[in-house]
Amino acid sequence: MKPWKIGVVAACSSARHRRSGASAPPLWYFERAMRGSQLAILVGLVASLGIAVRSQEPPPVTFKVDVNYVEVGTIVTDAQGHFVGTLGKDDFQIFEDGRPQKVAGFSLVDIPVRRASSSTAGLTEADVSNNAGGLQGRLYLVVLDDLHTDLSRTATVKAAARRFIERNIADDDLVAVVTTSGRLEGGQDFTSNRRLLVGAIDGFVGQKLRSAVLEKLDSYQREVDLTGKDLGQLGRPVNDAYDVERGQRARNTLLTIKRLAESLSGVHGRRKAMVYIGEGIDYSTTNFEQWRETAGNARTGVSIEGDVRDAITAASRSNVSIYTIDPRGLTNMGDTGMEINYLPQDPNLRLDSAGLLEELRLSQDSLRVLAEQTGGVAWVNSNDLAAAFDRVASENSSYYMLGYYPASDKRDGGFRKIEVRVTRPGLQVRARKGYVSPRKGESPATRRPAKAEGSVELADALSRPIQTGGLTLHANSAAFKGAAPNTSVVVTVTVDGAGFTFAEKDGWIEDKLEVSVRAIDSKGTIRGSEHFDLNIRIRPESRAILMRTGFRVVSKIDVPSGKYDLHVGARESGGGTLGTIFTNLEVPDFATLPLSMSNLVLSSVNTGGVPTGRAEQLRDRLPIVPSTLREFRSGDELQLFAEVYDNQAATPHTVDLTTSILAGDAKAVVRRQEQRSSADLEDGTFRYAAGVPLTGLGPGVYSARLEAASRLDQRMVVVREVQFRVTP
Repeated sequence: MKPWKIGVVAACSSARHRRSGASAPPLWYFERAMRGSQLAILVGLVASLGIAVRSQEPPPVTFKVDVNYVEVGTIVTDAQGHFVGTLGKDDFQIFEDGRPQKVAGFSLVDIPVRRASSSTAGLTEADVSNNAGGLQGRLYLVVLDDLHTDLSRTATVKAAARRFIERNIADDDLVAVVTTSGRLEGGQDFTSNRRLLVGAIDGFVGQKLRSAVLEKLDSYQREVDLTGKDLGQLGRPVNDAYDVERGQRARNTLLTIKRLAESLSGVHGRRKAMVYIGEGIDYSTTNFEQWRETAGNARTGVSIEGDVRDAITAASRSNVSIYTIDPRGLTNMGDTGMEINYLPQDPNLRLDSAGLLEELRLSQDSLRVLAEQTGGVAWVNSNDLAAAFDRVASENSSYYMLGYYPASDKRDGGFRKIEVRVTRPGLQVRARKGYVSPRKGESPATRRPAKAEGSVELADALSRPIQTGGLTLHANSAAFKGAAPNTSVVVTVTVDGAGFTFAEKDGWIEDKLEVSVRAIDSKGTIRGSEHFDLNIRIRPESRAILMRTGFRVVSKIDVPSGKYDLHVGARESGGGTLGTIFTNLEVPDFATLPLSMSNLVLSSVNTGGVPTGRAEQLRDRLPIVPSTLREFRSGDELQLFAEVYDNQAATPHTVDLTTSILAGDAKAVVRRQEQRSSADLEDGTFRYAAGVPLTGLGPGVYSARLEAASRLDQRMVVVREVQFRVTP
């Protein structure tokens, strides 16, 4: 089971690299080795720097929640089913086990859907990630239960899930996709990238086992054919050959739900929606609130009810609402019943349509229990899946978040019933039904690495399921051909200057920055990493520059070709503020492709003045220091760099390189072309650098595009494109 590497990543330790050295300094900074292997960055004041100014956003709200604090997402609607958003704190009453509780936390969450504007919809995906503002949108965890979805309904599930992503997901929402079988093709960590989410959904394949009724019926028929007697006459039970596997699959699905819910326990102040798409499990799950502890069931000997209890317990503690969607729609199991071609003489065996309906009832009951006990909705017996997803989006866009400290601090692991009321008449209230209290001595699970590099705080933040705000970061990654079998990935991180807490010492002001970069593969293994500390020491008069430009730092890691989750984190020591960015990294196989290209790196003349640490990392790779800014003034000069890899040198040929600046309507406003001969290749590489003055370009969104086309084959064309904005 792969809950997007939660717990897996935490068990790994990144390699620690510390380097020192001097480089030829630009006018505005120099680097000096000091304090052993740490670097000290001393930034001088240059009044004439033309540095692009980034707009600053207020820091995100930080929630510090006690272990006893209970959050309850609450939806209030009128008689027409419309959300009522005019209530105040005093309009709510909370009861736990029938006893009134004091409402300690109250907020109205109303998240509008912000989609891509028409001016940017046709352009390439952004190549810079940031954590500015923290979590602003909705948080969805899409669980595709391939273990309990029939193969014939694969297309239905994929179409429904794709519709949810394409129509109900806003630009600032975070969504993860997980399959219950753990198939890597059907998984995607939290991201806002619709292309990656749809790609994960496209890997889904239903693999539900054949109906237990049909399997038992086959067993019955075989006995009759062999002995001429039915199993009842022989005194033997009718067996299902896949009985044990059904039980294990049910447990695996419930364990997946449990672990995913637990991983979101540290996310507060937002509803957390788990969107489960699957046909449910056909075991009795209706006795949850009775807390039956007896061993399992007669079918498999495994405790399915205990697993249901654990899954709901985890969801209730983490305040995760589960929305269950049955892809079978309105059904009477007629499609499955068509396979019945023989009926036993004994109707009590229920190896007929009645038995199939019982399977349907049990599986739908499991979907209802998971949803109703966690404050979600079960969507069963309906062919309108679009309406189901619209409701999920609506209920996670507008709601009240209430919080309270239970009057009773009894810690016995018992179920605590929650009831939320409003004093205004005529309104309907829906919230989760309760939670499970911790047991004595029990504390929330942690995900700290066993061998954490650097501070425990940063290591813990890097192991969480979603990125962390606080210290605002912008990050960009660029892959270049490296020493086989690895690829070199240059990661550029810009830290918001307002995040530093400097201390004055001997006429200087100082702070220390801790940085960690990890590339994590689909199995949760860290394949490339770097961790280092930087001592930043500047003159007090230079602080204003750092506040405007931020502080840029460069890292380089080596990984094989493939797809990775890139985790970038930074922590400054003065105030202990930290931030993380979780994004995706796709590394091509430059060694085997006939024609390929590195990522297109952008910088500019003005952004060259941003204070930078560890720039010597790029000395043998790039002629420019990459910028994470994608907003440039019209008088600036855009700088581009890429490497083109041509593995067809044995046959003499020419490669055409075309640089274009495209406006929002995809029309080229700048176009340059040059030719390179295969005789000029250096280790199979063309290095390409260009400067494009932005003078004359009006304000707006543009795209820088580099195309390489081999004349050996007209189909051999590679393109890299980066979006940016020009301001007056």
